[in-house]
Amino acid sequence: MHRIYILLLLIAPLFFSCTGNSNAPTETISIDISEAIANKNTNATSVSDPISIEHSNTAIEITGLESGKIYTIYTETSSNVKTSSNRVNPLETGTYIFRVPSGETAITFTSQSIGLGNGGELRIGDVVTPDITFEDGTNGLVIGKGSSEPIFTNDDGSSVYEAFCAIDLSTFPDLENMVVTAVISYNGPTKLSYWFRFVDENGKEIPDFSGNSLINLSKMDEVYLYAQLTTDGNGKYHIYLTNPETIEMGENLTISSPKTYLIEPSPASFLVIDNPSGNLGIFNDALNARYAESGKHFSFVFPIELSDNEIIVNIPAHTEPIMFDYRGDNRTVHLEEAPSGFSIAKMGKGTKTFTVNEGTFLYPVIFEDNLYGAVITLETESNIDARLGLAHESGNGYATDTLTPGVTYNAREDRKLEYFFFRNDEGKACTFTLTVK
Repeated sequence: MHRIYILLLLIAPLFFSCTGNSNAPTETISIDISEAIANKNTNATSVSDPISIEHSNTAIEITGLESGKIYTIYTETSSNVKTSSNRVNPLETGTYIFRVPSGETAITFTSQSIGLGNGGELRIGDVVTPDITFEDGTNGLVIGKGSSEPIFTNDDGSSVYEAFCAIDLSTFPDLENMVVTAVISYNGPTKLSYWFRFVDENGKEIPDFSGNSLINLSKMDEVYLYAQLTTDGNGKYHIYLTNPETIEMGENLTISSPKTYLIEPSPASFLVIDNPSGNLGIFNDALNARYAESGKHFSFVFPIELSDNEIIVNIPAHTEPIMFDYRGDNRTVHLEEAPSGFSIAKMGKGTKTFTVNEGTFLYPVIFEDNLYGAVITLETESNIDARLGLAHESGNGYATDTLTPGVTYNAREDRKLEYFFFRNDEGKACTFTLTVK
C-alpha cells in the first residue's frame, strides 16, 4: 500500500507564558524526529518506538519537521480522551492529523492536551507529504495482513493498518440513501479493533457524516474515507460505499456480501436464514445492527436458534428502520413475525442455571439491567462454545467475545453485557450456570 503521510503525536497549542501559572507544564522534553526514527528497534516500519511521558503535565517539543507537510500521530493514552484544537484534528482517540504551518519546522504541545497521563506513550513517524494521496476506493477498500502493510507493530504483537481512499460518486444510483458497509474477515483466533471516518482532502474528519447511518451525498461528486485496523491475527477490514437493500416482511430475498440490509419498523420478528452448512459461520459474530437514521447500536440482534436447515436471528420490535451488514456467502432469507408469547431466557446480577434439552444446538440468554463493567463466569460439563455480545456506553458500535467455561471474564467499564449464547454442537442434553457480579 502506498504510504502518504507521517505519523507523530497529537498536538494542541500551548497557551502558557506567565510565571506562576498553575497550568504551566512541570517539565519540557524535546524530540528530534530524525533521531527518534533512526533509533527505532526495527526497520519493518517507519514509526519510532514508543516514547514514554513520565508526567501528565509535560511540554513536548518536536523538531526537525518539514514546513507545510501533513503528519499523522499515534499515542497510547491513559485517560481515553479524544481531544481537539485549532491545529490538530483527531481522527479517533490516539490518532491525530495536522499540517505544519508554513515557515515552521517545530511544534510544541502539552501531554495533557493530547490525553496523555503519567506513563503515556507516543510514536513519531518519518513519512511526509504536502497533500494526502487518496487511493481509489470506488469498488471497495481492504486493509490488513496480506492486503496491505502495517504502519507499526505494538509490543503485544498486534499490527496497525490504515489507509485513505477517495470514492467517485458518479457510479451510484441513489446518492440520497447511501451507507458504508464495513465488515471484518479473519481466520483463526484473533482480536480486532477497527473504525473509519469521513474526512476532507486534508484528512480532517467531517463530523456531519455518521459512519454507521444512512447518509445523503447527493450534493457531492467525491467523498474521502480514512480507515484503521488493529489486529493480532489475520483479520482484514473491508469497506464499501453502497445503497442498502430492504428486506420485506414475508418475502424471500437472497442476501450477499458485501452489502447492508435495511428492515423497516416491525413487531418482534425472526430473520430466518437458509443454512446448508449446518453451522453458524459468520453469524457467530454480531451483524453491526443499528438504527438507520442515527447509526446508534440496536440491541439484541443475534442468533437464537440453529438447525441443519436454518439459522434464526432475533429482531426485536422497533419503530424506526434498522440496518445490518453482511459479509458471508449467498443465503436465502425471509422475515417473519415472532409467535405470540415468544420469549428468550433472561437474567441480571446473580447466579442462574439453565437446562438445555436434547437436540438443542444453541441456547440464548439476554442480560437485563445496565450491567456495565460486570464480571461473568460460565460453568458447564458440556463441550461448548459460548459468545458474549456487549454494547458500548456511547451507543456507537459493539463488541463480541468468547466466554470460556471456568474462566472469569471482566467486561470493560464502558461496556454493557447484552446477550450470551451457548453453542451446543453435539446437541446433547446438558446444563450450564452463569454468574454475574
